[in-house]
Amino acid sequence: MATIIKELLGVTATLLSTELNSLLNAAQVLSSVINGNGVYDDTAGTGSSSTTGDGYERGYLTLHLAALGGSPSANTSIDIYFIKSLDSGSTFEDASASITPTARPDAQFAVDSSRSTAQTLTRLVFLPACQFKILAINNIGVTLAASGNTVKLVPATDELV
Repeated sequence: MATIIKELLGVTATLLSTELNSLLNAAQVLSSVINGNGVYDDTAGTGSSSTTGDGYERGYLTLHLAALGGSPSANTSIDIYFIKSLDSGSTFEDASASITPTARPDAQFAVDSSRSTAQTLTRLVFLPACQFKILAINNIGVTLAASGNTVKLVPATDELV
């Protein structure tokens, strides 16, 4: 009998929300709202919930930008980093509102520079199997809207059926 592999999606988590409000161009922000401390737990055995991913190996990261006050600059992006903790949240990689990681971003959302209306973009990403925070850097040339901006994650893994 053949085995079929299907993709199993976890529970949607809002990783960034109010942290993105009015984020200036060239500014960056570290998650603080999710789970009350900005930490998403993708450790195996945590179960899948709005704050945990149960070790799911990949996911769909969606950036929603509310209408902007002007058109973004051409060839620019919102960059997303997963700031990992390999010791259950005691210490995290160096990153903050003023410290940019030395690695390349885990996801880049190139925005449509021909319009200032709301935009929703999704990227497939590989998830670290640990606790992590999200760092977002606004490189699009304009300030983000005062509300309505989010970064959401739907974790995904394979399932045998």
